[in-house]
Amino acid sequence: MNSAIPTDIPLLSRWLSAAPKKRLAELKRHVTASDRKGFLSVGPCLRVAIMEAWDEDPEQFFEAMDGWRRSRNPRVRSLVAGAVPLIDGPRFNEALDLLRQMARDSVRDVRLIAVERLCGEIDAVPEEIQRFSIDKDPKVREFVALYLRELREVENFKFVIDTLCLDRNSDVHWAAAASLHTLHDRAEAVVKDCAQKMAESEDIDIRWAISTNYYDLLFGENFERLTTMIRQWIRSGSRQLKWTLAHSLRYTVASPRLVMLLKTLYEDKDPVIRRRVVWQIGQKTALADDNEMMALLTKAESDSSKKVREQALESKQALKNYRPSYDDLDDEEEEEEDD
Repeated sequence: MNSAIPTDIPLLSRWLSAAPKKRLAELKRHVTASDRKGFLSVGPCLRVAIMEAWDEDPEQFFEAMDGWRRSRNPRVRSLVAGAVPLIDGPRFNEALDLLRQMARDSVRDVRLIAVERLCGEIDAVPEEIQRFSIDKDPKVREFVALYLRELREVENFKFVIDTLCLDRNSDVHWAAAASLHTLHDRAEAVVKDCAQKMAESEDIDIRWAISTNYYDLLFGENFERLTTMIRQWIRSGSRQLKWTLAHSLRYTVASPRLVMLLKTLYEDKDPVIRRRVVWQIGQKTALADDNEMMALLTKAESDSSKKVREQALESKQALKNYRPSYDDLDDEEEEEEDD
């Protein structure tokens, strides 16, 4: 960086604040002249310093930075999008308007900075969020999905949530699914409806996303309370719902009701579901002494599917390794007596 321009963020911020118009012009010339590699190394620091100075003197900076926004150099425009302060107050809406304009920039890097910052204020820009949720650029849709967890007025964004959760892009629907557990307590009905749509999807990756990010946690916390829903899923005959159910029991505590469910799911004709049931049994040490589950594993060793048979052997071995032998128990008792 030009030796006359400070490199330390607080110093640079104060340097800009001392004479905004003159020094912003100097900094702009430096940014325009810098190469891409040099800008990438100092860009984040410049944004923070400009934002701090801008927040201290919004009157002068909004006027001065309008020239930056119109610059032909995308690096200069990206600094405007990254630096405009979004602080509650009289200038907040002005800052949002500036970002709305920059979200339509001709250069993708500039657009993405503006879009991400608008998504950070998700409740304040509902129209933009709806438009972003169907944008042709998957990165734009992913930004919205990542910020869904910040929503307060969840019901107003049901279309957006549904759209992103069922998006065909993997990064988008995984990010959206990861937000649902956070939103559950704020809008349970909306979240459950959307989650079930994901659970019913023909896209296996969408089912994996909702199973891993939502149902694993939901069943782990509230399994006994979800009996009615589980019965409905089983009775529906939907292969997708039963697949999701079998893949969503990782954190569910062993209980007679869980044993009954695993036995029911194992009777499914789909070997993928049977294999996952057998895997789930092997993950739960409390089932090592359950005669019904051990009998199911023995039955699975003769399953028509090779992968199910192999999984049965692995699960049996895993539970055997967890179960202490009588010699181990005798050793533990002797240690306790010595203590």
